[in-house]
Amino acid sequence: MREMAAARCSRRLKIQKKWMIRSFFRRIAAFKIGRAEVSQKYVTTSDHPYKKEIIIMNEKETNKIRRIAVVGGGIGGLTFAIAMRHHGIDVDIYEQAEELREVGAAVALSANATRFYYNHWGLGEEFDEAAFEISALIYRDGKTGREIGRHAGGLAYRDLFGGPYLGIHRAELQRILSTKVGMERIHLNKRLVNIDDTGEQVVLHFKDGSKAEAI
Repeated sequence: MREMAAARCSRRLKIQKKWMIRSFFRRIAAFKIGRAEVSQKYVTTSDHPYKKEIIIMNEKETNKIRRIAVVGGGIGGLTFAIAMRHHGIDVDIYEQAEELREVGAAVALSANATRFYYNHWGLGEEFDEAAFEISALIYRDGKTGREIGRHAGGLAYRDLFGGPYLGIHRAELQRILSTKVGMERIHLNKRLVNIDDTGEQVVLHFKDGSKAEAI
């Protein structure tokens, strides 16, 4: 029974991961890129396999791209904007809401995310103030409450994966990321109605009659 419950838990985690990846890339409305071959660069910061940072960039096309338009000012869009800035690419975010607000409760951030927040983007202090580092991640049977799996958190997790495992409210996460992006790059009350990608530039058309271009 324990093996079956653990297998179901593993399948749910895989499905959730696929959904998160798809949801993230749906946020990218305009990303004009050619067909040049991708050159891969591997930058190893440690001998430990989980602490290896892998950077994949298309050098020719990165030089061509100068401005990206992202539709959606949620966690995915904000994170993408920060990442692109570190490659010298300007990103403008267009959000249909009149103000940035995130619904829901807490969100868990594993080392896949926190390694970047702490080690690359200089947001460690902000997350230390707003987030909580978990001591353990426990999986329980939905009917009986019996523990069927456990992952250690805290220092043991940091040493193993190169970053903390955090719990943080979605609104706090959005606040930290939007501050890093800068409100001058976030355009509110912009409801997308059409995208024209037939020319050299991608043009976004909004309900208020305005438009934006991405190169």
